Order: sequence, then structure tokens, then C-alpha cells
Amino acid sequence: SGECVRDDIESPEGNSDIGGCEPASGLGGGDNGGSTGGGSTGGGSTGGGGGEGCQTNNDCPGDQVCQSKTGECKSPFGGEDTGVPGDDGGMSSDDGGMSGDDATELDPGGCNDNDDCPEEEFCNDMNQCESLGGGGSSYKFVQLREAPDCSGEDEGPDVFGARLEDSSGNTLGWGQVVGTNITASENTNASGVFNGREPSLENQEGSLCPAGGFGSDSVVSLGCSGWMIIGFEQNGNYIDLEAGQTVTVFEYGEQCCATAGACPPEPVGVRTCSGSEGDVIGDDSTCTNDIGVARGQGSFTLTENDLQ
Repeated sequence: SGECVRDDIESPEGNSDIGGCEPASGLGGGDNGGSTGGGSTGGGSTGGGGGEGCQTNNDCPGDQVCQSKTGECKSPFGGEDTGVPGDDGGMSSDDGGMSGDDATELDPGGCNDNDDCPEEEFCNDMNQCESLGGGGSSYKFVQLREAPDCSGEDEGPDVFGARLEDSSGNTLGWGQVVGTNITASENTNASGVFNGREPSLENQEGSLCPAGGFGSDSVVSLGCSGWMIIGFEQNGNYIDLEAGQTVTVFEYGEQCCATAGACPPEPVGVRTCSGSEGDVIGDDSTCTNDIGVARGQGSFTLTENDLQ
């Protein structure tokens, strides 16, 4: 019929009606390309009721698609067209993205909660998906172990520090114990000596040694077949091990003894360990890459092979 029905929706300013005059017979009407409103506003027509009339997607605003069964323009995100500009279930045609209090336009890899992230990742405070293990390299830990030439009641290597440096020689961190299997009977306070802080050292004829000398509060004796796994923390997170970094291990050998020959250096095997902190607490099965053996003080520059 030719009867015209007003939808009586007021504009935001309350000054005039919008949506125009709609043919009572339904879709189409006039020369507006099949839209149900009397005119176009913004990016497309904004008529009242159940959405724009359409035959193809070209008849709809930019953020909507044409539903072939109903002949109406609808948001592909499930929003309901109310006929009020901008009130389209959280989608706004003038910005082509999300709007409203309960929606956030996300960057690649972004998230609002953990459900937005792949398995083994969580949504952090920066609205980014992050690995449960902290992301980045899967190698974050180093094992110090007694090299296999210790026997009997030998207390094994006596270590007192480990340092991680970047490729320019800048210190990134000092070793903090994560897991141990110490078999020595004395000097076993690993968490007291390897606590993530730089130990108190002094220079003895060109070698760095504990300032307080040899003792339970300055060295850790690993014992025969004993080992200790350490990480290097920065801002509360373990630093990723990368090629070009240098690991330096300090063992209390003859360079730290007042009497020459009284403290022969004992070899310390150094390995890289993959996995998370939980993987290396009391378990060294992921420590498979030998990067060297330290006698006294030993420095080792990491390569790609050490981290595979």
C-alpha cells in the first residue's frame, strides 16, 4: 500500500525524527536502493526496525552483510540493528571496528582474557598473549655439575658464582639456584650463595675470589655426581639464553688459595637446560647441551647449537 508509517525515533539532539518514512508493505520503497529508511546517514542507511532492506552486501553499511533469507542487513558479529546511529550491538559503521564498553579492538596477538589465547599462553596485563613459560627462548637455565673424574668422599667442585653477560660484555645477571642434587656433606647452602645477587669478591693476583675466603656462606660444594641448576633473573623473570651471550663460572681452585697447590682446581661441567622452571626443579633431564668445562674460572660464549 502507499501508506507511510513513521518509526518515531528521535535524534540524539531530540530536535527531529530520523529514519524517514517507511512503506508499510515492507522492504524497498522510494529510490533508496532497497533500504528501509527514508535516507542515508553516515556510512549507510539507518532505518528503524529489524535492519536495512537489501539484496546484496553492497546495499548494506560497511560493517554489515546482507542476510539472504530475510533480506535484511545484519552485523556479522551478532549485534542487533536498533535503528539508532552507533547503537548496533557494539559495532560502529564510522570506524569499522569495535566500540562500546565491553569490546576492545585488538592488535595481532592481542587478547581480552585467557580464552582469546592459544593453549599454553595466557592474557597478560598488556592485553597480549604470552607463553605460560614466559615466552621467548626455551633455554633459560644452566647446569653446573661435577665433571666425571671425582670419586670416593671427594666433595667435588666448590663453586661460588656464575655470571651472564651480553655480547658487549655487560652483566645481565648473576646465578640464582633453581634446582639441586648436591651430594657433598658440607658447604651445601646453594640458595644462600647463588641468590641472584653479585657475590662479594676480591681480586687475588688477577683472579676473582670470595672476599670472605672459603666457607659455607661463600662456596657450594657439589660433591661427586652432584649438580645445581641456575637461572639469571631480571625484573622478576628469567633471562632468555641467546647466542652471543657469555656464561662465566667461578670455582674455588688454586687461584683462590693462599698456599699454592693446596686447592687444586676441580672441573665443573656446564650445560644449558631447556624447559620451564618447573621442568628443572630436581630434574636435569632437559640439561643436554655441554658448553664446556670450567677449571678455576671459565667463560663460555653461547652458540646456536647450545640452544637447540
